[in-house]
Amino acid sequence: MPHDHSSRPAHLHSFTALVKREVLEHRGAMIYFPVIIAATLIAIMFLASSSDFIHPMQIGTDFIEDDLLKILAKFIMSIFSVFSLLACLIIPLMLVSSLYSERQDRSILFWKSMPVSDMQTVLAKLLGLSIGSIAIANILAIIVSLALILRALIPMGQSDIFVPALMSFGQVLLVINSKFLLYLLYALPVYAWLLLASALSSTSPLILGIAVPVAVGAIIHYLLDWSYLKQFFMRLLGFWSIADYPSNPSNVNWAKFWHSFLEKDLWIGLLIALAFFFAAVLVRKNRSI
Repeated sequence: MPHDHSSRPAHLHSFTALVKREVLEHRGAMIYFPVIIAATLIAIMFLASSSDFIHPMQIGTDFIEDDLLKILAKFIMSIFSVFSLLACLIIPLMLVSSLYSERQDRSILFWKSMPVSDMQTVLAKLLGLSIGSIAIANILAIIVSLALILRALIPMGQSDIFVPALMSFGQVLLVINSKFLLYLLYALPVYAWLLLASALSSTSPLILGIAVPVAVGAIIHYLLDWSYLKQFFMRLLGFWSIADYPSNPSNVNWAKFWHSFLEKDLWIGLLIALAFFFAAVLVRKNRSI
């Protein structure tokens, strides 16, 4: 029996269309720029001589499998760090301009005439730009990492450890995506605030969205000795580093990782994110231009 797409709820179709719209409108930053970086890295790998890969992995005259896998894991961690850092830099810039730009080009009038709610629109921007950027960064990092594994192992005649290398790569992937999940939860207050600033601003959303909270955070950091408030505020500003990966994925303290989900900072931040999100929806609902 063929699947009837018309049986899907209309609001699901609308939300999917809104997410696609965000990706297409920001395809330069979300897709083209990361793809260029990925293509450049792959080109450098395959244009480099074999000795550039063999030398750092060679110990005496023999190759030791464990050392080779550890070095590959470090290289893969570095690749993912590059793409995750890129995503963490472009997401705030896209969010802080998203609701502001639709008023500037008056496209908000068109979208308000469509059968989509303000909550759907703001949620599509939040999820589409954040999760979408991280997903694209993840996919490109995977492609570059697999290219590195092929380029490093095959010319050296080390195809017999290709499967262990892929298993090590799987460990790296698990660690990094776990970090991404935690990062997104901690970053939600920042992202929701940027959407609110974008909805409120009439001239420069970047100043309101980024400069003001950074200035307040700097004052708290340098002038006040409120250790808990300072730590909490710095986390809200996104100073929790996504690039702080262990050099060896097997060294991850998973007990500490899962305990992070129980920290009160995280749940207070999520409540703040919820407040900022609904405020952004309310501002957009009551503002056209």
